[in-house]
Amino acid sequence: MNEKEFAKILTAEHEDREIGDYEIDIEIEEERARQRVDEAEKFVQRIEQYQQLVQGGGKR
Repeated sequence: MNEKEFAKILTAEHEDREIGDYEIDIEIEEERARQRVDEAEKFVQRIEQYQQLVQGGGKR
């Protein structure tokens, strides 16, 4: 995944969060929830890679 794809994931997660915060009767399908968890795991892995890069002074 590249940074544009991660930006799309972050945007979609943010939109889902707002819906969850403000909608009373919201139901999320299991498949969508699984997809979000998978995307979140990839997102966290990418952030960890970036942290190692920054802390280690390495190149991208």
